[in-house]
Amino acid sequence: MKLINKIGLGIVITFFVTNCALTPTSNSIEKIDDADMKKVEIPLVDTEYKPRLDKKIQREKAVLAKSYTLDKVEVSKKKNGILIRFKYDGEDPKENISTFFSGDRFFNITFFKGEFGSDIKQSFFNSSIIKNLQFFEFEESVQVTVRLKDDHKSTFIQTDDDYIIISVFS
Repeated sequence: MKLINKIGLGIVITFFVTNCALTPTSNSIEKIDDADMKKVEIPLVDTEYKPRLDKKIQREKAVLAKSYTLDKVEVSKKKNGILIRFKYDGEDPKENISTFFSGDRFFNITFFKGEFGSDIKQSFFNSSIIKNLQFFEFEESVQVTVRLKDDHKSTFIQTDDDYIIISVFS
């Protein structure tokens, strides 16, 4: 009997809470006058954050900054492949050079943080070794695409004081 009374009381309370207590009455809604509203000013730039943002932008620009210039390219044939030499001026670019073969005898050399000097595009190449040489400039890198006469499979990159030497092997 006590259990039935508790269940009945629970049902009555649940009914009351869901139907009566949660429904608003006409007296509980108040109209807010515009004069009662307060303006809150939000600062456009957090002055403590701005110097950190400026430093981050400077670091990103430094990453994109060119650190060496490619001035001249020479291509010569060797017994076991081709030797491509780029004369450069600036920081040692060894860690910023990438090479890959892209099919149909195309060989690509990407120089991150590099830029072309004014004379590099006038470089001559031996047409018995390569079909053509193309130069591409991007925001963060420059690329040289070489169309080879013969198939090649691997490369080795080294630098010295003035030259980037790329050996392309058959």
